Amino acid sequence: MKKIIIIDGGPRKTFNTAPILKKFAEGASSVSDQIEVKCDRSDAYFLRASGIPLAFL
Repeated sequence: MKKIIIIDGGPRKTFNTAPILKKFAEGASSVSDQIEVKCDRSDAYFLRASGIPLAFL
């Protein structure tokens, strides 16, 4: 089986991206038993604090 890594880079952990990726991981479990979800929100918070709108990146 192949290992599947899902990267959540959404700026908020409870809004759209996280639930979508959770459902994706549930579906992917039918083809692999090695699924890993990684979260990386550090850049999003840094960029928002610096005043750069995330929509323009």
